[in-house]
Amino acid sequence: MEGIKIQEDACLVCNACKAVCPTDAIEIAPFKTCTLCMQCVEVCPTGALSEIDGKIDYNPVKCMKCGKCAEACPTKIKRVDNTYPYSKGHCVLCQKCVDVCPIEIISIPGLVEKPKKQITIPDEPIVVMDNCVGCGVCVPECPVEAITIEDNKAVIDKTKCIYCSICGQTCPWNAIAVSGKIPKKRKKKLYPLMLIETHV
Repeated sequence: MEGIKIQEDACLVCNACKAVCPTDAIEIAPFKTCTLCMQCVEVCPTGALSEIDGKIDYNPVKCMKCGKCAEACPTKIKRVDNTYPYSKGHCVLCQKCVDVCPIEIISIPGLVEKPKKQITIPDEPIVVMDNCVGCGVCVPECPVEAITIEDNKAVIDKTKCIYCSICGQTCPWNAIAVSGKIPKKRKKKLYPLMLIETHV
């Protein structure tokens, strides 16, 4: 099994994949990812890193933060620091990056294959429609801070916009169209507000 493959020439640099990676195994511009070469597993002196079914498993209890895994990593994505979990940068094949990519250019050879894409930007690539209520959900999701709310409606600065479609994916009102269509929704868990009694 290989690590993830990003079609670099088509990447919008929206950083959505980097944001969802649970182990910080993706760097964008310059591109660095874990290739699952298993060299970090081979040099780990305590067995904190191990291979299970082609995946890298990490046991923080066994980790002594020696940094040998980072030294052995050929792509230099692997690193060790003092924040939990201490060893970062190894791909666990969770496929979160594949699912979140707005233009579907991330593959995992042998697991999830995506066809090579040629990305073209249409004349009017992104449109905020009249049913926008100005809820602001899209504002913090934009990776380049191109969205503001003015007069109860989202306004997109097209000089900043990279057309990643994350705003359209997260809009609860389907009020943002990208390339003439409503983007597929991102998977996002919403938790109800729970009020609990406290006693002093």
